[in-house]
Amino acid sequence: MNVTASDDTSKYTCQATNEAIQRSILDSIILNIFYKPVFEISDSKVFEVKENESIVIDVTAKANPEKVTYRWTKDNDTVWEGPVLNITSAERSQTGTYSCEAKNDVGESVITIVLKVLYPAIIFKKGDESENMIVAEPGTIVKLECRGDGYPLPNNALKWKRDNFDMTGRTETLTPSFGRSILIVKNVTRDASGEFTCIADNGVGKSDTWKILLLVKHEPIIKDSETYKSVLSDRGKSAQLYCKAEGIPDVSFSWSFEGAIVSHGNDRMTNEVAKLDYLTWQGNLTIADVNVKDFGEYKCIARNEIGFATTEVNLLP
Repeated sequence: MNVTASDDTSKYTCQATNEAIQRSILDSIILNIFYKPVFEISDSKVFEVKENESIVIDVTAKANPEKVTYRWTKDNDTVWEGPVLNITSAERSQTGTYSCEAKNDVGESVITIVLKVLYPAIIFKKGDESENMIVAEPGTIVKLECRGDGYPLPNNALKWKRDNFDMTGRTETLTPSFGRSILIVKNVTRDASGEFTCIADNGVGKSDTWKILLLVKHEPIIKDSETYKSVLSDRGKSAQLYCKAEGIPDVSFSWSFEGAIVSHGNDRMTNEVAKLDYLTWQGNLTIADVNVKDFGEYKCIARNEIGFATTEVNLLP
């Protein structure tokens, strides 16, 4: 008879009968089959564990003789001995295919398992602030790129978001390769200026975000405010006149009074510029030791390489 490992410890009984005296006798034997190790889990089974967590993989095999030696290998290097692979704090580098060789006096068997170490999606951020900003000409097509990593990292792990912006109608998303997402903003106009957020989320741990600033060039636009339109000052005191404008690229300010540019050659008048945010600028004209000839209407001229805009500010006694 042909026997296999499954026949080990099987019991066979032989019965002999004498009909003349109506007697029978029985005798039994138990098979002791020697066989090489047989694994009880399926080959190429996949195991998953999160980064920094532990996992125990037990591939103990049946064998006769029962004395079995085990050797685990990964990339042809021995990484463990024994039937149980015990990883106490999983690392990304431990992702891969492992082979376990089980051997006794009869022979050897090999099983392969796949270990996947899962870790949260992250974005490769650019350190220099200027690299996180794009200045574009109006009417052009702008491409914003986001690169990330994580395991797993499906195509939809990298997404783009911007509040109060028509992402569906004005943008298109491409995923040209693993870990890359390109947002195409079509026919950009002044109102497209703002922050776009790339979000990396693969369902493992916390999501990661990165903001990229899109600035579309346009001429200065005065931000009028009643607070700035009139300034009161006593004679002999200092007065400050303010003028605020939005514009890309940088906005500069000049002031005129009664048709002449002020502050040039005038020690009492100082013209300064402050950047309030990525597209808002403020011009400050300080007049020291105000006298009666200083009262009247001042014109603020906000200018950049695209164009200019003006507004009036009154200095009143």
